Amino acid sequence: TLFPYTTLFRSEAGEQVLLALTDLPHQQSLGLWHWPIARPLLALGTPGSGRSTLVASASMGALRSGRGVHLCGLTSPTAEGSGAGSASGVQRLLTHPAVGTVVGAEDPRRLVRLWGLAASGRLSGDLLCLDNVDALIPAVDEVLGPGQGNAMLEAIIRTASATSMSLLLTAPLAASTSRWAGSVGLRLVLGAATSTQAALAGLPRGVVTGSVPGRGVILDGTITTGCQIVLREGPMAIGPDRDRGSALRLEPLPTRITWEDVPDGTWAVGGDAAAPVALPSGTSVLVTGPPGSGRSTALRA
Repeated sequence: TLFPYTTLFRSEAGEQVLLALTDLPHQQSLGLWHWPIARPLLALGTPGSGRSTLVASASMGALRSGRGVHLCGLTSPTAEGSGAGSASGVQRLLTHPAVGTVVGAEDPRRLVRLWGLAASGRLSGDLLCLDNVDALIPAVDEVLGPGQGNAMLEAIIRTASATSMSLLLTAPLAASTSRWAGSVGLRLVLGAATSTQAALAGLPRGVVTGSVPGRGVILDGTITTGCQIVLREGPMAIGPDRDRGSALRLEPLPTRITWEDVPDGTWAVGGDAAAPVALPSGTSVLVTGPPGSGRSTALRA
């Protein structure tokens, strides 16, 4: 089962978050692995191997330290295949009042906006989690054009390495050979139970993870360490340096809005806060779009 444990650790090397129980066979003992969150971390794994649980565990640790947390691609889980405890932990994280922006590939406009803020260094001091990042890249391409998703992801990784923004990415095992993955030196491989899967994930010959959910291998350069991901339980506390709900939050736009929903003089809602937009005064407005996109509705408004 996933190992229940919860703590936060700070050292002279910087802030670290407990993520795993480690197997130390040469010492015939077990240890604890704290992720130095100044280093970007890439978690590779198969579905049901514990990737989303890892995101939840890291995010809870970051919240306890007072960091803002932003979640991309993390979806509401089912208990099947992941364990009821891990499923409830992810669900509590998604609805936590101190979590900032929660967005997926279904809202590419907001996803691109958040990635742009991250790439420009505007999320300094926060934790950005990109769960199943391979599924998010096409959504960015949809807005910015082919190839731009990979380019923006590479910019985010460079920014995280050069600033105080923390970055956690998860992806399938095959993503280990992606161009953007080459710039992430710290990896955690989950669900590579066979030699074929291990080779696909870039693990050294003879190293596999096992098939237990949450069982993995930490890969730091040429050093490999067997581990079991922690499962955080109990109430999710907020760090003392962060007010409840104070993290940057890009609000989703409503799919339908009526006069009763907005104050007088409003013809739309928009911006990062999805706030009412006043009707322009003393200027001309050009509304463009294909048939059925809402041009006539804008004119009536």
